[in-house]
Amino acid sequence: MPDRRRVALLVLGLAVFGGACSGYPGEPQYRLNVEPESLAFVARQGGQSPPARFFTVSSEGVIAWSAFADVPWLSLEPGGGGVPQSVLVTPDNRGLVLGTYRGHVTFTAAHTSNSPASVVVRLDIVAQAPLAGRWVALESAPVLSLDLRDSSTVVAGTGLLVVGSIPFTVAGVRTADTVAMTLMPDSGTGYRLTSFFAGDNVMRGLLVGPGYPGDSVVIFRQ
Repeated sequence: MPDRRRVALLVLGLAVFGGACSGYPGEPQYRLNVEPESLAFVARQGGQSPPARFFTVSSEGVIAWSAFADVPWLSLEPGGGGVPQSVLVTPDNRGLVLGTYRGHVTFTAAHTSNSPASVVVRLDIVAQAPLAGRWVALESAPVLSLDLRDSSTVVAGTGLLVVGSIPFTVAGVRTADTVAMTLMPDSGTGYRLTSFFAGDNVMRGLLVGPGYPGDSVVIFRQ
């Protein structure tokens, strides 16, 4: 009888152990993270392509991923890899007429809980070189950072004069390819920036104000 009791307890123990093992996940389930959740570009019809931007792919674990775009006007580099990884997203506006275009970039990865993950990319084709967005003067002094928006001919936004870290608000007007802006800090005298489009993604101009009696600036779209 004692032997039978030991056998029964052994069988019961093996059954419990087997049930526990069957409930243990065989493959880790990480999350596939893609940032930002969307990208937006603006380009002039028949003009230069807008500057490329990035998606960042990451995860809590070690994974391999791949990505593809569902529209022909988007290219990705690279189209796959490990984590963390930056993916260069480049739109091609050649042959596109005025209007708004939308595409999706889909990321897939094995052993992730949310694969496939799809993100939206928007491309607006406009009649003249777009002004709205972020502009930075990097190859000239002074160094400027501008976040601009425009509505018809009216220009507005904010910015930073990096030398001295002076924040300011922006107000101005645009006439064809010329943009005249007043950069007004919270206190003190404002600055005057008059620029023109040297290309779809480049403006050249003169900055006049305290310490800058007509300094040349070259501003690039980011």
